[in-house]
Amino acid sequence: MKYKKIQHLIFLILLLIGSRTLADEMRIGVLRHDLGYKFGLRGKLRQRYEKGSDINLEYLFNNEYKFLYAYPHVGTNINSDSYTSNIYTGITWHFDIMKYVFLEATFGFGIHNGEVEKLQQRRRALGTRFLFRESLSLGVMIQEKHSVAVIIDHLSNAGLGKFNPGLTNLGMRYGYKF
Repeated sequence: MKYKKIQHLIFLILLLIGSRTLADEMRIGVLRHDLGYKFGLRGKLRQRYEKGSDINLEYLFNNEYKFLYAYPHVGTNINSDSYTSNIYTGITWHFDIMKYVFLEATFGFGIHNGEVEKLQQRRRALGTRFLFRESLSLGVMIQEKHSVAVIIDHLSNAGLGKFNPGLTNLGMRYGYKF
């Protein structure tokens, strides 16, 4: 319950700080939560544990806050079926690969409200409360202020916890540049 309050607080903060003075871009999207079937240990096919969709909200800071040629960001993935949700922060590298086509890579950290140890069969145990987060996006600019992108994001503890199945989401999102 306390993580749900944190998510609502982050969402309100994102809305409030969406002014042109700090923001470069606001994004909203829908992602498929806990991507399909994957091969687990010993080549056995393991099923998707968690279901539903995630609403993705992300705030990308402007040039003034650029760090290591990357833009800082904050965001959240809120699950529609009461499975694992998360809030995250990190940096985004943006590459224009053609006039209207771009590629983005991110790296950062997140905190989630899911299981840490295997307590419920229907929930994925992620091993630690704090996780690394990476994502890749391929998108197109629509005029100067609008973009649409396909995104894949992944949360994992990088083997630092007892469990490390990770959580991978795939979807689309819309961006608006200020």
